[in-house]
Amino acid sequence: MQIAEIADVTQRAADYMAGFEDHMHAHRSRLKPFEGKRVMVLWAATPRDFWTLGTASLVHNVQEHLGLRNAVRESGDTWGWLPVTMRDLGALADTIVIHFGPVPAPLSNNPLWNSFGFVRRRQLVVLPRSWLFGGLPEADRIARLLTQGLEERHHLSATRNATQKAFYLFLCILLHSRSLGRPSKPLSHLAGHPSIGVVASVTSAGFRNSWPDDRAFHHPSA
Repeated sequence: MQIAEIADVTQRAADYMAGFEDHMHAHRSRLKPFEGKRVMVLWAATPRDFWTLGTASLVHNVQEHLGLRNAVRESGDTWGWLPVTMRDLGALADTIVIHFGPVPAPLSNNPLWNSFGFVRRRQLVVLPRSWLFGGLPEADRIARLLTQGLEERHHLSATRNATQKAFYLFLCILLHSRSLGRPSKPLSHLAGHPSIGVVASVTSAGFRNSWPDDRAFHHPSA
């Protein structure tokens, strides 16, 4: 506010800060399912060179405002950067990993990368490239991207779980029907069941699932 006072725009600055706090409150409310969750920003500069952001970073402050818990507890350098080893990534437990910008293509076929828990559990969220340093405008943009990415990942996970439940229900009914020697009925008679509705297709070859095979959730604009 000191700069605002010098420039004689105190009220304008106060209004902007109030709007910023309103945005943060709205983002935090939308991220209620993720409150207290461990998150970590990861930047794969190359397929072998990884960095993260610690407690001295703007991203850390944004995470705290949103009710998220930074999995990195070291401060890092002036900007918050810290190097990360493959061993560090392999030791991550129940952590959502946020990657700003595309993950290097060679990693998709890297057995070690694909063995990491956050990759296997689909806890890697890829967001658009963004400048991660600065003041309130940058913090507002980071908060918006995090909220959209985590929110859409949550929706995707819920859809995938519902699809899996519907598949298992259909499979049980099919196996039970065959064990009784009865011809299997079309799924249309199950249309009213709460677990059905997200099943993609049933062909003569059986069930074809409808969720993507990629290991990471990509924000549409990434």
